[in-house]
Amino acid sequence: MATAHPKDLDESDLIGKSSAGADNRRRYPRKTARWSAVVQNTRKEYFHGHTINVSENGMQISLPCSFAKDEQLFISVSAFNRGTSLTIKAISQVCHCAVSGSHFNIGVQFVRIDPRSTAFLASYTAVTEQD
Repeated sequence: MATAHPKDLDESDLIGKSSAGADNRRRYPRKTARWSAVVQNTRKEYFHGHTINVSENGMQISLPCSFAKDEQLFISVSAFNRGTSLTIKAISQVCHCAVSGSHFNIGVQFVRIDPRSTAFLASYTAVTEQD
């Protein structure tokens, strides 16, 4: 199955960028989301999976492989909410990785993400009376 790949990354995109601080952990509400995800590592290898939950500053993704803590990844997620769809693209840093059945649950924190994606995630995770 052919899949469009996110733009290729090089080391200038990943290395030396401001890292996400530990003080941001659990700062934003998380919400369950099962969206398709494509993850690219710095060796330009692609992995397909899906999100488990998302927040304004990170997400948890189920993937068939593990990643090391602090490894940087490019993530492309096909997100949708109430009739609106958006491809979220972000440079992320691995916070944790845990085995879950035949896959791995990878928790990442965004290092770089565009404001439109942040606003989309904020809207999706906002607690409302209808949720």
